[in-house]
Amino acid sequence: QRAPESLAEPAAAMTRTTGRMGVLLDALLEYNRAGLGAGMAVAKAPADLGAVSAEELELQRAALPGANIELAVRGNVQIEVDASRMREALGNLVTNAVKHGLQSEPVTVTVQGEDDLVQIAVENAVAQTIPSAKIEGLFEPLRRGETRANADRSHLGLGLFISRQIARAHGGEVVGHCTPERISFTITVPRSPPAEG
Repeated sequence: QRAPESLAEPAAAMTRTTGRMGVLLDALLEYNRAGLGAGMAVAKAPADLGAVSAEELELQRAALPGANIELAVRGNVQIEVDASRMREALGNLVTNAVKHGLQSEPVTVTVQGEDDLVQIAVENAVAQTIPSAKIEGLFEPLRRGETRANADRSHLGLGLFISRQIARAHGGEVVGHCTPERISFTITVPRSPPAEG
């Protein structure tokens, strides 16, 4: 039996949210199985991070109706990465930006190639500034003792945590930066992994 139209969109939104959380939890379990500090397994191959990002953003636009997500690609963004993992990392950042940012402003994704690295920056407008000292805490997943008012922050932290682990598995990092009006999270991946030791 078909659901009333008034319930169709809330039901679809719940399905999307549940599915997204399932993906995040699967990734977190995989990270835990790999062993503390061992990180995630990645399968690298030559990829165009501009094309990879464009494909993921098409999925995000379909999953987040009404979201205004813009993409800019600059420089040489050919690099050896696990494209599936990078899409997952980007998807987490974009989902968080749409959910926690100002709906009236676009989410901008910039893929920038430099001589020795490629970056993917996700930026959105915010209603209030997050102090620099607190941004690092946003990467903490599933905090204990969260109140209902802070439940969304746990979801935010889980997505950021997974994105950071993906970046680190590539020898890179994810960092956040907030100004009075905007916040950005940037994935940095080196063209050559840093030497060990």
